[in-house]
Amino acid sequence: MAVTHARRAKRSGISGVLVGCVLLAFPAASADHAQPANVGQATLILHSGKIITLNGTNEVVEAIAIRGDRIVGTGTSEEMLGWKGASTQLIDLAGRTVIPGLNDSHSHLVSYGARVFRPDLSRATSLAEILKLVEAKVKESEPGEWVTNSRIWNETKLVEKRNPTRFDLDPISPNNPVYLSRGHLGVANSAALKVLGITRDTESPEGGTIEKDPKTGEPTGRLYERAQDQVRRLLPPLTHAQMLTALRHSYEELGAAGVTSVRDAGTSPEAMRAYIELNNGDEIPIRTSVSIRVNVNLPGEELERMLREAPVTSGLGDEMLRVWGVKMTADGGSDLAFLRKDYVNRPGFRGQPGGSPENFSRTVRLLNKYGWRVAIHALGDAAIDLVLDAYEAANEESSIANKRWSIEHGYMLQPEHFARIKRLGLVMHPQTWHLYNLRRNFLDNYGRAYADMSHPYRTLVQHGIPIAGGTDWSLEPNDQFFYMWVAISRKTIDGEVVGPDQKLTREEALRFHTTWAAYSTFEEKEKGSLEPGKYADLVVLSADYFDAPEDDVRRITPLLTMVGGKVVFKKDGAIIP
Repeated sequence: MAVTHARRAKRSGISGVLVGCVLLAFPAASADHAQPANVGQATLILHSGKIITLNGTNEVVEAIAIRGDRIVGTGTSEEMLGWKGASTQLIDLAGRTVIPGLNDSHSHLVSYGARVFRPDLSRATSLAEILKLVEAKVKESEPGEWVTNSRIWNETKLVEKRNPTRFDLDPISPNNPVYLSRGHLGVANSAALKVLGITRDTESPEGGTIEKDPKTGEPTGRLYERAQDQVRRLLPPLTHAQMLTALRHSYEELGAAGVTSVRDAGTSPEAMRAYIELNNGDEIPIRTSVSIRVNVNLPGEELERMLREAPVTSGLGDEMLRVWGVKMTADGGSDLAFLRKDYVNRPGFRGQPGGSPENFSRTVRLLNKYGWRVAIHALGDAAIDLVLDAYEAANEESSIANKRWSIEHGYMLQPEHFARIKRLGLVMHPQTWHLYNLRRNFLDNYGRAYADMSHPYRTLVQHGIPIAGGTDWSLEPNDQFFYMWVAISRKTIDGEVVGPDQKLTREEALRFHTTWAAYSTFEEKEKGSLEPGKYADLVVLSADYFDAPEDDVRRITPLLTMVGGKVVFKKDGAIIP
């Protein structure tokens, strides 16, 4: 996407070093906003519409005037057309609704874009469909070549209601090691287990589980959490060129979804280099914040050396690419969430913690010492205990209250957690799709009491705890309005309404994905609402968000998406020029 000369001139060139946990040097963001010589004119005016500003008074206006990448005025069509000059572009909205650009605060861009090169299993509804997609990739691969996937499947949508095993994969891949990843779980076929040296006698590593058949003792091929580390090192990575292609593809999809800002919730050094190359070439069309993965179990001396030698810390970058901080993991996915109580379907099992309390405390304190913002994935209540204990230990040494550290997901909040979260000034990053799509898993694994307490949005809002909406894309579809509908309705995939007292209003659901998400990245003064001085990031909708029947909210689609006054998506056939 082309950018203004003002932005290009602002850059002094990004030189970066990313060693270990990928720490890169960015130029500092400039605070001044270049303006054209014809200061009294707008470059673009959208008029005759219903523009939801989400400003301090929730004002709804007819028109908006833009100069360059910033908003210069909002008001009536007559007022804003007064900014018209000889070169001003006009867009007649013809009554359409406009909202601030959407902000996906928890996403995974590379893994989504990788579907260009690897099987996309996200739409599979049966094991047979998964096997057909994988078999097609096996047939085009050389014998002995590793085969893996991009987007993941969801076992609750499969008719078999289970994850595959090596016994499913072996018939279609006798000569190729196959490894299918579902994030916190991976499935290896027999050829892959042979390469890995995993047998019935192999013990599970610390922080991971090699699943074995309870009757035969043979590995099933399912590897959980840290048991995947070895295979991940063996999988052929995307090449640098493939990563660039994957990111470009993901940015196109984000624009089509009405997303104008995105936060990558955990990426690698190689992916960070691809982000930087795109940014240096002015090819990032969606404002991007990046969290860099850090292993909480790294030896303290190694981690401190990396942090001490790193030339940068959180917050550096420019208006299109910025380092948010670091990402760690305190427990597994919905099958391995670390709970205070046993799973109802697995007596004696309470999930999989990502590390010891000592490791979390040590690592978080070191990150705080060197100025890094921290986000930790925690689903279960015991995992949240682990995170809050570590955050409080860091806070005792140097306050984190104004640093907007976060808990990612945070499904199972207990009553005593809220005050601790509020006191530390944390931001919660839940994903509503998990409430909709994983309800069956919650019931099966945790029982009804735990399942019913998940995603307590109303309670978080009442405590004044910031929440920032996200999708966990590519784990889940990138359908922002569907997520808003779930937050409003609290309906699950089975049509059940869960926790009706925790519903968000339509305004709150929209702020969840706009103003509140902007707060999480310290950008609430720059974006999230449509006000003079803020970025001209906006979306023109197919229907009126506030007036549409509740169940129709999930069917709303973007017609036009703008970032900084530039079109990054236009729906085919839309009347808008």
